[in-house]
Amino acid sequence: MLTSEKESHGFKYQPPPKKESENTKEQDLFSERLNRTVSAFHGLFISYDPPDYSTRKQNAREKANVILQKEYGEKYVSKEFLGMTRVLLSNPNMFENEDGKIDNSVKSALVYHVQITIENPDSVNNGIRGDILDVGGAQCMYTIGRYNYPKIKPSYKDHELIEKRVVGYTNRYYIKDTPQNIKEILKMFGQNIIKSNPWTVAIGYLDSISMPYGQRAKYSVYDKDEFINTPIDKLIKANKEGFLESNKKGGVEEFERYSKKREKKYEEGKILTAEKFKKDEDSNA
Repeated sequence: MLTSEKESHGFKYQPPPKKESENTKEQDLFSERLNRTVSAFHGLFISYDPPDYSTRKQNAREKANVILQKEYGEKYVSKEFLGMTRVLLSNPNMFENEDGKIDNSVKSALVYHVQITIENPDSVNNGIRGDILDVGGAQCMYTIGRYNYPKIKPSYKDHELIEKRVVGYTNRYYIKDTPQNIKEILKMFGQNIIKSNPWTVAIGYLDSISMPYGQRAKYSVYDKDEFINTPIDKLIKANKEGFLESNKKGGVEEFERYSKKREKKYEEGKILTAEKFKKDEDSNA
C-alpha cells in the first residue's frame, strides 16, 4: 500500500501482513499428487525416497509452492491453466476414489496441468503484475489427476520376508471424467488459459510412466463444447479417422454420419474411406 505524505510529497511503503492461512481446497488439490504417492509407499511399508534428481526437485518445488501460497494468500497467487486431457483407462486398477480405494466402475479420468506463480507483494501493491517473487518454489507447474504407484518385489530367506524393493511404477488416476468436473476445474482458473487449444484426449496405459499414453499420441480436440460433452471413445475414434483435425465445429457429427454410411456400404460389400466420404460431403455442400 502507498500512502501520501503531504509534508514531503513522497510515499511511505506499508508492507502487507504475512500470516499463515488455513489450507484452501485448491492448495489441497495441488498437493494431492505428492500426498497420494507418499501414502502409497507408506501403505506398502516402504519409505518414499525417490532416487532420481528430477523427481526430488519437482517434489521440493511443489512443497515450497504450497507453503508460499499459504504464507502470502490469494492476493499474490497467479494461477494459469496449461491444458487438460481426458484419459480413457485401458486397464482395471487405474482409478482411485477420494478415499484412495480402487474403483473399476470409472472408465475415464481427467488430468490437467497448471502453473502457479507467487508474485512480489511490493509490485502487486503498486499495480504491477508478473513480477515473480525471488525465492525458491515461487513458480511451479503441477500435474493434477495422475500419480505414480509403486510396484514392489519382495525378497525372502527361509520363507521369511527380508526386503521390499521398488521395481517400477504404474499410473493411478483420481479425478473422474465428467462434464461437471471439467466445468468446475475450469471455473477455478477463469480466463487464465494460456493455450489456444488446450483440449486433448488419450488412452491411458497402466505401466508407461515416462509415456503414460503409451506410444500413441494425445489427440487434440479443437471445440471446447465437443471436448466437454462428447463421450471420450467417440472423440478418440473421430480423431483417429481425421474428423477433428482442424479448428471447426461439428467434427463428431460428421464422423457419426461417416460411420453409418461406412457400415451400410460394408453390408453392400463396398469399402468407404474417410477421405472418400469427405470428398463426397464437400462436393454435395
